[in-house]
Amino acid sequence: MKRKNIVIMASIFIVLFVGVIIFAINQKNSRKAALSEGDNYYEVVESSGLSFKGMSVIKEEQKIFIDSILGSVEKVNITDKAEVKKGDLILTYFNDSVQEQIDNLKLQYASTKDKVNRANGDMEKTKLAINKKENSIAEKNTKLSNLNDMENMDEKATVQQEIAIEEQELQMLKSELQNYEVTSVTFKDTLKELDGQVDGLKKKLRKDVTAELDGIAYIKTEGLTNPGVEYINIVSKEPLVKGMASEYDVLKLKVGQEVLVKVVSTGQTLKGTVTAIDDLPSTTPNGTGVAYNFYVKPEGPIRIGFSVEIKENIDTLEVPKDFVSIENGSLMVAKVIDDGVEKIEVNGVLEEDYYLISRDKIAPGDKLTKEASAGLEKE
Repeated sequence: MKRKNIVIMASIFIVLFVGVIIFAINQKNSRKAALSEGDNYYEVVESSGLSFKGMSVIKEEQKIFIDSILGSVEKVNITDKAEVKKGDLILTYFNDSVQEQIDNLKLQYASTKDKVNRANGDMEKTKLAINKKENSIAEKNTKLSNLNDMENMDEKATVQQEIAIEEQELQMLKSELQNYEVTSVTFKDTLKELDGQVDGLKKKLRKDVTAELDGIAYIKTEGLTNPGVEYINIVSKEPLVKGMASEYDVLKLKVGQEVLVKVVSTGQTLKGTVTAIDDLPSTTPNGTGVAYNFYVKPEGPIRIGFSVEIKENIDTLEVPKDFVSIENGSLMVAKVIDDGVEKIEVNGVLEEDYYLISRDKIAPGDKLTKEASAGLEKE
């Protein structure tokens, strides 16, 4: 029985030993095969370059707070989330205090107008009295000229006395007329001043608020009663991305430079252009350092607040020179496709051990092989 157990254990040991040897041989062959495939094939990868973190932000906005000095809101001409254009009427204020001033001025105007009318009436009456008095004096002068000095001395003296009295009365009437005229002119000047004041106040009676930019208008009803909250916020529809660059990387950025903007949450990638770079640094979000803000205009919309990655838009891809052949003066690569290999003419420049190949014929993820001969059999 003991000898039997020894045989069984020896058999198990031999089996395990053989298994280990076989496993080692397979592993060696696998590594050799992977190495061989790695030497013969190359998967195109995205070119490395500058990379920044950023966020989609509001390019421009107009915050409208309720200003009680301008009055109360008489009319709102938009609805929530309405699209507006620059110059569109947003809301209108009505100032009750100004209206009270206008009403008081109108009362003064009416009272002054009555005074003008009375002065004009007195002027007309005085003119009639002057005309009558002048006629009377003229008649008496005619009568006086017809009297004989010798025969009607007493009558002539009486007429002369009457003429003298009426001439005094005429002068008084003319003086009164002059006073009425001055009074009338003064009141008319007052009317003009009141008119001017009313016209000036009418311009302040209502105040229109217009849109300063194209965008979407958002209404917050809380802003009607809370002066610390904007009542209407007009947000530009034009997309904008803000990134932050270190003091070293900011020197590599240029206004007008093309970049790629990748939305982290969706994976969407858009082309963009650097539109501005701040001259002064800002504190980083964690407050531990400083960085320079720069701004990118993406080719498409990105929801406000979404995180993005901003990378250089490098228009070439690196390919090891062993995977590029030269045929008749042209650069050729062999691209692995579903049913074989396709030879492609490419444009590129040799940089040390790599060719910088333009993206128009190859893309990240493409698999290339060294077997670039035309007679390569398809799989």
